[in-house]
Amino acid sequence: MPSPEFDERRPIETLFRLCRRPRVILDIGAGEGFYAINFRVFFPGADIYCFEPIATNFEKLAHNAQALSVTPVPWALGELADDVVMYRTATTECSSVRQPLPPNGDGNDEHRRVVGRESAPCGRLDDWLADAGVDASAVDIVKLDTQGSELDILRGAPELLKHHPIVMIEETIPTYYEGQPTPEETAAFMAAAGYRLECDHPSDTMPDLWHDGIYVAA
Repeated sequence: MPSPEFDERRPIETLFRLCRRPRVILDIGAGEGFYAINFRVFFPGADIYCFEPIATNFEKLAHNAQALSVTPVPWALGELADDVVMYRTATTECSSVRQPLPPNGDGNDEHRRVVGRESAPCGRLDDWLADAGVDASAVDIVKLDTQGSELDILRGAPELLKHHPIVMIEETIPTYYEGQPTPEETAAFMAAAGYRLECDHPSDTMPDLWHDGIYVAA
């Protein structure tokens, strides 16, 4: 199981302050389950669904799922329901449905180097919730870390957003992927959906590169 010691606990501590007893948490872009560990520590009573489409990541996530009491889902999510091509990168956490841009010499190019492509099922989040029998009104926290496709996922969840769950979005400040929204575009989308930015957590290790924005109902 991954170590529970990782440097992004502050966003989860903020989520805990905002919602101490969430009923359902959606961990979208779950990787091997690093966030799931801390979600389970902070929110022992929550139903946690972890979405991860990259096969090698999902294999490790599924291995950890029983001990964490979370439900792993081998899906990508988006605005439309269809199979998608995932760009698998040298650092699998940087893999995305969006193609990485050419190297820019910022010292992180190797992480985003494409080492393969794989097909993954992709669905709309609203449809998945309905098909899985998960009440959208019971979803209290949505975490998104999908390397540039976060707004595509939210566009596939208009019914969920009507209930205004807390939404945490990892945002990369440089543009690393084709069609990646800017932080300003993300903020505008969330405002149009009835949200405001509650808290912005720069990365502990790379604050100039990415941060976690936590949005709540306006």
